[in-house]
Amino acid sequence: MKYFRDKHNIPALAVIISDDFNTLEKASVGVKVYGENNLVTNSDKWHIGSITKSMTSTLSASLVEDGLISWNTTIIDVFPELIETLPQKFHTISLEELLSHSSGIPTEGGDILEAFLNSNLSPKEQRLAFLYNVYDNGEEIKRGEYEYSNLNYLVAGAMLERVSGDTFKNLMQSNLFTPLSMFSSTIEELGDINGIWGHHYISDDWLPKKPVADDFIFSPAGSATFVTLNDMALYLREHLLANQNKATLLTKESFNKLHTKVVDTPFNNMAYSLGWIVNDEGLFHNGSNNKWYALSVINFKLNIVFFIVTNSMDNDNSVKAVSNLTDSLIKRIEATKK
Repeated sequence: MKYFRDKHNIPALAVIISDDFNTLEKASVGVKVYGENNLVTNSDKWHIGSITKSMTSTLSASLVEDGLISWNTTIIDVFPELIETLPQKFHTISLEELLSHSSGIPTEGGDILEAFLNSNLSPKEQRLAFLYNVYDNGEEIKRGEYEYSNLNYLVAGAMLERVSGDTFKNLMQSNLFTPLSMFSSTIEELGDINGIWGHHYISDDWLPKKPVADDFIFSPAGSATFVTLNDMALYLREHLLANQNKATLLTKESFNKLHTKVVDTPFNNMAYSLGWIVNDEGLFHNGSNNKWYALSVINFKLNIVFFIVTNSMDNDNSVKAVSNLTDSLIKRIEATKK
């Protein structure tokens, strides 16, 4: 792994590989802040970005099983008081459409978000205030087509909070982190975890970015989730076990729902289910807040999962390092299976 970190000149790189019950490999190399000597460790927490979307979908399945919501529940079902103010074309959007990016909700929230991002409102109140102020920006809605948008998960998170009466942070803790023994995982507003900084690549060098308050309104989409390598393996392993009908967090039917294609994507041989990108081998999702980059993979054919993360984001460095390491790991594992 040090080879890929050095080849692509990234500050740090970490990986964990697991089968259905055991960690096969785990390693961390590099520094927490570029230009300093504080090394990353295997127990550090890492920002996972939009990989959180699969967790939000898994949380949704838990609330569906509890009878608090259904996959077909619409925005107006949950927020009937919005029937006069929410644009008509948003009324019947369902939870399933939101979690599969097939709702037709625009990709950006426009100026309306700026009023809430740095307000004194709690994250839960921010999401609700956003819904109360959504306007029709004239963008044509294309229900049933894949259009990746963090706003989908902002709205889904608000729905989960309303039907449960709890915050997204608490729901994740009680319905996902604790049941899976992910005791080091957190939804963290400030992002100042373990002293690890994110990095941008500017003028042929890495620029460390001191952690500051993130756009916490987007936490259901992935703006504030931090996990250790071990915790991430526990989470991915549960989805792997579901393919063998051995998972305990949810029913087989719920995991099937999460893993089954809902909509095709523009990418070759890839579809989107609920929080996951689906391909011939299994499931995966990447994530970034433009300062970190992470990738999670569940390979049903090889019966393995792995998580790779770097505290940097640049297509020619960070993404290539993770992509090349992924290809190398898969080839090596395939060779051992022959």
